[in-house]
Amino acid sequence: MRKRRLGALVAAVVAVLSVGFPATASASPVKAAAESCPAGYLCVYDLTSFVGDVHRVYECGYIHNIGLDWGSDQVASYINNQTGNALATFYNWNGSEWVPIGYSTAPEAVPYAPSEFYDKPDGVDGIKLC
Repeated sequence: MRKRRLGALVAAVVAVLSVGFPATASASPVKAAAESCPAGYLCVYDLTSFVGDVHRVYECGYIHNIGLDWGSDQVASYINNQTGNALATFYNWNGSEWVPIGYSTAPEAVPYAPSEFYDKPDGVDGIKLC
């Protein structure tokens, strides 16, 4: 009798474990963040690990002044979800010109951006895509 109860208990636990958790619980943070960054975009976050305020950049060919557009120059993580190995260039404004401080080739997800991307008073002031 005891073996039958134990067997029934084990079967019940296995059944709960196999269906009791949503599929998203096993998704990685990088995959979940990448899914929130549309194809063709570069998404920058003001906190590490793809959390916090996000700013999405799409248009190619000019420097997006994220300090003005987004109100922040503190990029702590980013996802380069552009297509075709497109290049993103990160710039700092030194008061008279744009100075490149980093690069990203798509596809790339960086949960901890380099310190020069978020060090105050500097940081990423602009981003140029493609």
